[in-house]
Amino acid sequence: MIQRSGKNWFRVAAVTAVFAIGAAACGGSSSSDTDDTAVSSGDEANSTDNSDDSSGDASDSANDAADNGEDAGQDALPTPDDVDEVAAELPIQRGGSITYALESETAAGWDLSRTACPRACLQVAQTIFDPLITVDADGEFAGFLLESFEFDSERSVWVLEVRPGIEFQNGEELNAEAVALHLRTLLEPESISALALEYVESVTAVDELTVEVFVPPGENGEPAPAAGFPGQLAGQAGLVRAPAMIADAEAQLNPIGTGPFALAEWLPNDHTTVVRNEAYWLDGEDGQSLPYLDEVTFRPLPEGRAEAVLSGTIDMMHSADISDLEKFVENDGFNLEASDTFAEPSYLMINQDSPPLDDIRIRRALALCLDGQTIIDVRSAGIPTLANGPYAPGSIGYLAETGFPDFDPEAGMALIEEWEAENGELRPIRYGTIAGNSASITAQLQSKMWNDCGIEIDFRQLEFGEHVESGQLGDFDMLAWRFGGGPDPSSMYQFWHSSQAQPVGESSVNFNRIRDDVIDENLDRMRSASDPDEFREAAEAVSLRFGEQVYNLWTSWTVWGIGYDDNIHQVTILSLPGGGFALPLSSGNHFLTEAWVDAG
Repeated sequence: MIQRSGKNWFRVAAVTAVFAIGAAACGGSSSSDTDDTAVSSGDEANSTDNSDDSSGDASDSANDAADNGEDAGQDALPTPDDVDEVAAELPIQRGGSITYALESETAAGWDLSRTACPRACLQVAQTIFDPLITVDADGEFAGFLLESFEFDSERSVWVLEVRPGIEFQNGEELNAEAVALHLRTLLEPESISALALEYVESVTAVDELTVEVFVPPGENGEPAPAAGFPGQLAGQAGLVRAPAMIADAEAQLNPIGTGPFALAEWLPNDHTTVVRNEAYWLDGEDGQSLPYLDEVTFRPLPEGRAEAVLSGTIDMMHSADISDLEKFVENDGFNLEASDTFAEPSYLMINQDSPPLDDIRIRRALALCLDGQTIIDVRSAGIPTLANGPYAPGSIGYLAETGFPDFDPEAGMALIEEWEAENGELRPIRYGTIAGNSASITAQLQSKMWNDCGIEIDFRQLEFGEHVESGQLGDFDMLAWRFGGGPDPSSMYQFWHSSQAQPVGESSVNFNRIRDDVIDENLDRMRSASDPDEFREAAEAVSLRFGEQVYNLWTSWTVWGIGYDDNIHQVTILSLPGGGFALPLSSGNHFLTEAWVDAG
């Protein structure tokens, strides 16, 4: 029997949220979000230092913030729908270029089968590569390079129909063999997607435009683990590489996709320039060939992105720093679009292989002594929502109550006293963030709360690469981190399953070194589920286990925004080939395919 992809399993409340935004709450300093975090590795990996240019001593600012955490008056933070209404009334102009400030560089290059691709990387990659599947404005999976994707349960095969008439930027044809080759390389041991797709046994091009992906049933006759496959193809794994790129020994330097732009120049730590793909296959809603822009130049700019746009040296930027977003609300001549759709949780990641954090009493005490809502109010104008688990509201697996501890410092102090009575004085806890004044202010406010409970913090700031490496090698007690989001909760398998927890000193994508039979069991259930209710139950069980065991200190659901000059339009619009539109903005990423510049 042929079944539709089951995309409604992953339907979410994909309505872009409207947030209240207030004046800075830090006694005259710019407010910043609480998420001064970083994440690396995997299909959904992200990183940022969320720094601003605030002056003054971080310790003084933290104390001022704690004393002045009341909200001021509130205005509306614009959504993509608000801005697009204005753009819809203007005639589209072709040509022109924009310069886009990113939160980080993509140091490892553009072979996305072999390397992690954080949010900044994905922003560039989406101009060069097209996805097999994307998420539409209603929060459902929709074919992009694929005309259709269906699961044949009788044969235990995913049937993928490739859209005809598409070429890669080097003139190679996108056909079934090219897609099958791309997918087969993702199954190789060296691939970053190998574990996530290990349930796939074979990939075959059966005719010019049809690919069959065989997913065998379980050993005891259980249904094939088919549920998560569309979600994988809607992420990093679905960005299709040309056969010539796959064969290139220096593929990371020479990306070739079917996307609207082609790589013209990459100078690491300075800029990446992409130029219009004159043979691009997709037309806009107005019938004109896409893209409209001639060129986009991306520049890594860890700090000062908002100021660069406001000063006119940069045209556009993305940020998860609330202080950046506030600046666009306060200045005429610029647009801001913000969303928490498919929100990533921001959190403090705890190393389970670093005693005494392997003791749940210490982890619970850290959570009980941290007043997350006050930090959001003080550092982020009260805008983000307090997080309580790995899956955001509207996503499969979200629970309003996960068992994650509420703020209760007396209970936290009691746990510390109990632990010290058995083990002696608690050593200082090493807490790392990305370097930056904003991160320092937030961390010192958090540290003050822990100090009040008798927990000493050894705070350290690291450059981006050091921060990421600390997570991979397990050289930390706690790290400020931002990771996850997206429509498919099973996509986190390789990051939480005990099979991927390596000892400290060895590189591990299970950064926390979590080894939990309950989480393993339910990650496996999600992968083998043939029923949507079973899939949801397994995801919810993972949420509960994270709350009960306090493997992370959840802080907030990340709000992302794009700030840009108001002569740029349609920066979050993408017309889908099958009709409708793509999700406008998801965790800081958006398509630039239909963006255009008003030359005046």
